[in-house]
Amino acid sequence: HSSVHDRVTELAQRFRLDETATAQLLRSFGERSRLATCDLERDLEELAEHFACSNKPSALVCRMLSEIRSGKRFGPCKFRKDAPAPGGASGSRPSSVARRDSE
Repeated sequence: HSSVHDRVTELAQRFRLDETATAQLLRSFGERSRLATCDLERDLEELAEHFACSNKPSALVCRMLSEIRSGKRFGPCKFRKDAPAPGGASGSRPSSVARRDSE
């Protein structure tokens, strides 16, 4: 079981975060890890998903700092390619158009 510092550093390296973003992420996760709501495994997985969807993960860290410190869940990234369409997929226009095209 590796430390919070090691896990966050590994995530920062994987997404090539700049030094400032890495330092902010380390400091924020240090605070977050002391909260009862922190599930480090889940939190890092969800954050990695957000980074993977971002063109600028270092800038994303800055935008998410208060969320990271607060202990709130990040949840799945709404920009994932396989994310459900807003309002649910049933009856959405693209799928009905696709069905018509395949007939």
